[in-house]
Amino acid sequence: MADEGGCGGEPRGDAQVYDDATVSEDAVVFERCQIYGKARIFGSARVGGYAQIFGNAEVYEEAHVQGRAQIGDDAKVYGGGHVAGGARVCGSAEVCSSARAYGDAKIWGQGHIEGRAQVYGDAQIGERATVGGSAEVHGNARVVGGAVVREHAKVFGHARVSEDAAVFGDAKVFEGAHIYHDAKVHGNAEVYGNAQVYGCRVFLPGLRQRLASNGRAEVSGNAKIYDNARVYHASRVYGNARVHGDARVSSAIVYDNADVSGDVHRAEVYGNARVVGVVHGAEVFDNANVSGKVYGSAKVFGNAEVLDATVADAAQVYDHAWIEGDATRVAGSARVYGSARVSEGAQVSGDAEVYGEAKIFEDVELFDNARVFGGARVSGAAKVFGDAKIFGDARVMGDAIIDGGEISGDAVVTGGVWIGATLSAGEWSEASPGSQNDLYEELRG
Repeated sequence: MADEGGCGGEPRGDAQVYDDATVSEDAVVFERCQIYGKARIFGSARVGGYAQIFGNAEVYEEAHVQGRAQIGDDAKVYGGGHVAGGARVCGSAEVCSSARAYGDAKIWGQGHIEGRAQVYGDAQIGERATVGGSAEVHGNARVVGGAVVREHAKVFGHARVSEDAAVFGDAKVFEGAHIYHDAKVHGNAEVYGNAQVYGCRVFLPGLRQRLASNGRAEVSGNAKIYDNARVYHASRVYGNARVHGDARVSSAIVYDNADVSGDVHRAEVYGNARVVGVVHGAEVFDNANVSGKVYGSAKVFGNAEVLDATVADAAQVYDHAWIEGDATRVAGSARVYGSARVSEGAQVSGDAEVYGEAKIFEDVELFDNARVFGGARVSGAAKVFGDAKIFGDARVMGDAIIDGGEISGDAVVTGGVWIGATLSAGEWSEASPGSQNDLYEELRG
């Protein structure tokens, strides 16, 4: 029955139209729906079930509202928009095209659903957010602010997309993930767990051309961000990269098959590299594994491993080299490569090189243009510098000081100060003639 409202199309069943509400000639209101306030139903719109249309709301064109849906305030449902179940559309929100809102979804503020988008469950679209294309937002997800979810993207679980963030392509954001600021997630990327992707606009020399456009954080390709990971500032994560655990990726690039669960800042990690530790300003790539710290413009690549140790400045560690120990450090322009090992607190710096099957360990210091290679071993508190070369099966240990010269063959040096000496056999422990124990300090001072 029709109560007071203006009604061109007669209500059917127990539908009610009252107050200043109007229903046009071609529109259909039926079952137990209620149209009131200054609401308008026109065009070929259909309103049925227990739906309520009120305030200044409008339902028109080919729109369909049913179930216990509520359309109120200045909201509009038009085109082929469909609102059903217990969904609510209020404020100045709009549902249009062939979009659907159902379940207990809420569209509020200036929220806008268009295309073939679907919003359902307890999801909310609010403020100035837009969901379009064939996107789906469901569960307890929230899309708010000026955020955009479009194309075939899916946002669900307790995920949140806010501010000016965008999720598109075939991307998925779910569980407790949060995308915000100007961040972009697209391609086949997935962000989940309690991960966060966000972006402040920053510009950095060197990396700026390869960082995300306009300084926004960007996740794309088949990348996955999960657990408690954070990707932010101008970072880009793409390809098949994985960022997880308590990872922090800031103003950095992670791509290919890289796996990051550590801290990466203003750096590049790619190839099949794995970072559990800290990489700041450096490059880690190929099959390298870093659980230590890599700083400056250093590079770790090949099948190299940096385990707890530090690689800094312009140093390079590559091939199958192995650097281990929290007090171990490779710095300056030093290089460690081949199958060499540096461990137990050893220090390599300057332009020094360790390569082949060589090993240096304990409190050794290797610097200047010194070279240790072949199957040589340097240990203890030995100091090797100048243009010294230690190679073959030579052993230098104890408190030996080697300044220049060559120690090779099966020579063993256990102490003393050796300046420009050439030793290829035998065991040596005494200082060279005229040398003194304080000569090292004099030479370096």
